[in-house]
Amino acid sequence: MVKRAMAKAKFQANPEAAKANRKKKLQAKANKMAKKMTEPERVFAKMMKELGVEIQLQKVVGKKIFDFYIPSKNMIVEVDGDYWHANPLIYENKELNKTQLRNQKNDKYKETLAKGNGYKFERVWEYDLKNNYKEQKKRFKKILKDGQDKKDN
Repeated sequence: MVKRAMAKAKFQANPEAAKANRKKKLQAKANKMAKKMTEPERVFAKMMKELGVEIQLQKVVGKKIFDFYIPSKNMIVEVDGDYWHANPLIYENKELNKTQLRNQKNDKYKETLAKGNGYKFERVWEYDLKNNYKEQKKRFKKILKDGQDKKDN
């Protein structure tokens, strides 16, 4: 409680410095995360390399960190693990735990945040990277050529 009061006082004393400090901490966290990609993230990065697409890892937008940013298309891509984000293909009629529910809520918020800031947005599931790699590669080749996926129209 004292820590929170101190942080609030610091923010009120110099809000711009506090915002800059928060942004710096968030960027440091993103840089650290970029060094420890998940397996699905590594597979997606490999796919982008195969397609010759330049990507940035762990893009900070607002107060959130996104998995990938494709500058040439102003596109953010989230690569979600099936369990942690409750892939609807697998968990559609199953009861979700607190972490999965929290992650789903956060995923919706992040998508809204990205689109609200003018980014194109795509989500890729771990299942699809493991089981439908060629189809995902074709899908991204088309998205990156045309600018958007048909399912988003």
